[in-house]
Amino acid sequence: MVRMIPFLSLFLLAHCCWVVMSSGCQSDRNTDHRPRVSCVGQGLTAVPDGIDDKTEVLVLSQNQFSSLSWTAYSRYTHLHELDLGQNHIKVIDPSGETHDLPLLEVINLSGNKLPALPHRLLESISSTSLKTFDLEDNRIKHMPDGFFSSKPELPYVYLSQNPWLCSCQVGYLRQYLDDQVIKASIENDPESVVCAGPLSLLGFPIVDLQEDQYCSTNTPSLLEHDTLLHTSPSQPITTAEPVKIIPTTMKATTTTPQTALVSTLPTSGHVVQAFTMPSMWTRLETQTVRHFLYEVFYYLF
Repeated sequence: MVRMIPFLSLFLLAHCCWVVMSSGCQSDRNTDHRPRVSCVGQGLTAVPDGIDDKTEVLVLSQNQFSSLSWTAYSRYTHLHELDLGQNHIKVIDPSGETHDLPLLEVINLSGNKLPALPHRLLESISSTSLKTFDLEDNRIKHMPDGFFSSKPELPYVYLSQNPWLCSCQVGYLRQYLDDQVIKASIENDPESVVCAGPLSLLGFPIVDLQEDQYCSTNTPSLLEHDTLLHTSPSQPITTAEPVKIIPTTMKATTTTPQTALVSTLPTSGHVVQAFTMPSMWTRLETQTVRHFLYEVFYYLF
């Protein structure tokens, strides 16, 4: 009977490993000697059956997961690390909580398709041991205000390679990065978290932004700009029509020269007729000559 015990143990161990391997997963231990199950690149859309409840490290990267619900992992109460990197996750169930995961230290959600984050995502994680939160390489444009308030001392946060929109809403993220420069690792460099828009700030480190760069009250919004371009003024703006000049035929004269003067004042029909009149300077010259001749004849006769 004593001799049968080793054989029984080997049978049970082989059976256990066969269950794990049947789903395409591998069981081993990580560098911290924690029990680990790796199901990498298996085309999975959900957590496979047969994984030991006492697994401490669960690697489900490079699969086809499209959403994350904490309830799917509630049975793994010894879980320290959850790796869901490089999947197709677009939605995180905001209603789920991790009360059954009190030991969770690492969450890897990098390389997914998350467009936004639930405001209370970190608050729903009950573990007080959380150290690493990886959101790198997603599609996140805005960080909800107060997102890190429930985990202010979270030491390792990865936020780079997201299309951050640097509008007025980026103020919270900028302040968070500035506060965490010393005590947090932001992809080993806080300046790696950069703006993807607008074009004037493309590639600019968010931590280095000044408020008037991303939220200037003097800069009209896109809506205001569009309104200015398409709204007609209350009074119509007209352009003066060119003035037409119709010259009057003048007869040549050998006595008093005539000078044509044209009025430039527009009339109701915008047509001005040219007219002729003796030049004032010509009349003065004539009078002067007459007066001179009169004086000459007076003294001579």
